[in-house]
Amino acid sequence: MPPQAQKVFVRELFRPRRGGPLVSCVLVDEHPGKTELEFTNEGGETAVDLRYVIAESDGTGTGSVGHLPPGAAATATLRDGAPAEPIRCVWMYADRKGRLHVWSYDGRHKRLGRRKRPSDDECFRLAYA
Repeated sequence: MPPQAQKVFVRELFRPRRGGPLVSCVLVDEHPGKTELEFTNEGGETAVDLRYVIAESDGTGTGSVGHLPPGAAATATLRDGAPAEPIRCVWMYADRKGRLHVWSYDGRHKRLGRRKRPSDDECFRLAYA
């Protein structure tokens, strides 16, 4: 690795996290009959009231994870095993300013103001409309 790349690598490695919460989601299907969603907060602030909606074969399933501090991970076990294909999942959380962030499993992101608080199902329709 050239010295310039080493400097950048070390700087990024030890740089303090900045910005708001940044929650990612991964579908974990390691054990037969048990499917989980794993949420990780890669941002610099706590994700407040983390919730999710996922499309299942018989409708949508919802759940709440709670608050997720920076650098932490949490899992949510899905009922009835695997979700419907293709995976359609949305997770929502608020930042410290009260703005609602809505992420979809395919990478779309919407940031809503503090005034309008849509329901979980409305967030799902907003992401996949």
